[in-house]
This record gives sequence, C-alpha cells and structure tokens, in this order.
Amino acid sequence: MDRTARHMASPEDERAHERKPIRLRVSYKNAHSLVTEYTTSISRGGCSIETERPLAIGTRFAFELLAQGKTLALQVEGKVVRCDPSDNPGQHLLAIEYLPAPSEREALDRAIDSLLREHQFEKERRHMRVPVNLVAADGRQPELQYLVKDLSAGGAGLQLPKDRPLPSYIDVHVPVIIEITLEPAVRGALEAVVVWTLSGRPGFSNPRVGIAFEKLTERQEATLQPLLRLHRPEQMILTFGD
Repeated sequence: MDRTARHMASPEDERAHERKPIRLRVSYKNAHSLVTEYTTSISRGGCSIETERPLAIGTRFAFELLAQGKTLALQVEGKVVRCDPSDNPGQHLLAIEYLPAPSEREALDRAIDSLLREHQFEKERRHMRVPVNLVAADGRQPELQYLVKDLSAGGAGLQLPKDRPLPSYIDVHVPVIIEITLEPAVRGALEAVVVWTLSGRPGFSNPRVGIAFEKLTERQEATLQPLLRLHRPEQMILTFGD
C-alpha cells in the first residue's frame, strides 16, 4: 500500500532528517501487548507506523525493524510523538521518535542508512523476486562463497559470511559474470552489474550485494529460467570486475 507518508515529529526533526516512503514490518512491545504493524516512512530520526491501535502521545516501547523476513540486529527504544487518523478507515498513523542510548546512535544510523539504500533499489525493481538459497563461488577467490538469497529476471541479492569483509573489488557499477552449470553438458553465463552494497559488521551482520542483469538474450533467459523454477544448479561462479 503505497502513499505519501505524513510528516512526523517536530519541525526541527523535519529539517534534520530526510524521510523516505518505505514499507517495513515493525514489531513493538508495550506494557500491554506485542503488536506487529507496518511502517509508511523511515528516517534517521524516527518512523511512521500505521496501526489499528492508537497509542497515547509519550508512550515508550522497544521495537525492532524487520526487512525481507529477517530481523535486523538492532532493537531501539521509541516514543510516540503524534497519533493521527489515517486515510484508511479504522487506521491510525503513529509518529515514532527514536530514543537510542548515546552508545547506540552510530549503530542505529548505519542500520537506517542501509535500509534506505537497499529499499531505494527495491523501489526500482520491476520483476518478482523468488526466494532461493544457492551457493556461488567467487571466481577470483574460489574459497569465498556467496549465498544467493533472492533471484528475479532483473537481478539477484547476494550474502557473504559474517566473518568475511566485502572484497575490495566489489563496488557499485562493477560488472559481474555469472557462470552457471545446470548439468554437466548444460552451461550458460549471465552478465550483470553491482547496483548496491552493504558492508555489514564483522561477526555481527552479513555483507550483502545487489546485482542487476544486463539485457538478457534468449539464451541467457533460458539459462536463468530453471533457477527461477527452483532448480538447483551443479555450480555457480561469480567473477567481479573486467
């Protein structure tokens, strides 16, 4: 449900933090219940949540953001600063201000920046994603393996192990060749380009990479289709760089 989110918090917050429409699931716990709702916008200063249950201004609670079915490694305290009727009957828009401890501020900013960066790409996605779990080797470092987490006719999302930093040769606009072996005698290759990266935090969160396919030929589409039908290839190799 896409629509323009209302402004939240104070005029000072409006000047200090850029808000972007975004759709994330949010779990929050107050003294009475554990509720799961959806955000309509998010920024470094706070977020807007659409809910059936209005909360009184000043209500404080802990909540965590969830994206793509995964819980972010972050929980933060929030406070209701406004509660307005939504454009949808029976719904309310809560404006939530983050209240992180000083030691949590930097981690929170990094997490929000990562969400905004990733969802900026998601808004441009025109193809239905298929959740997958395919292992792919790095053509330059064969011992390094990626987990292909989602796949579509437009691109793929990759995840690295938590203990491995993002290789220096992976950056936005870097070309990628994906060699795929479906069967011993059935091989193909796809051309792609890196469109976003998330460096992650060693031992804490996984580095991630988003790639977009170049215009696919009929032969390349034939190579991709079995994967979209959840066929597991015998081998995948990703080679980044010229």
